[in-house]
Amino acid sequence: PDGRNLYILAEALEAESVEIALCGPDGTVVNVAGDAPESVRVRSHSGKTQDGRPGFTKEISIPLESLGAKEGDVLRFNAVVRSRGVEDIFTGVDANDPETWMLINLK
Repeated sequence: PDGRNLYILAEALEAESVEIALCGPDGTVVNVAGDAPESVRVRSHSGKTQDGRPGFTKEISIPLESLGAKEGDVLRFNAVVRSRGVEDIFTGVDANDPETWMLINLK
């Protein structure tokens, strides 16, 4: 973070979608794929690897304010990748329970 925003770069090969969600210290959840505030910026780029596999990147900028967060706080992070009817998520994570999500320390 730069004191105002959190930046995320997501990359996926042969995936249909990548959904990213963050939970602020006060329990505010921002879902980048769906109901994200207008202040969240997402730039997507698609292309192919040298061997022809399709993929994409997403550059995401999330204002800390939209999460009720500031430097020194801890956020919770989750990502879900969907491809060909399969949903892939971090091991041990429940997509509906932010308490199980990965931690991000804002330093």
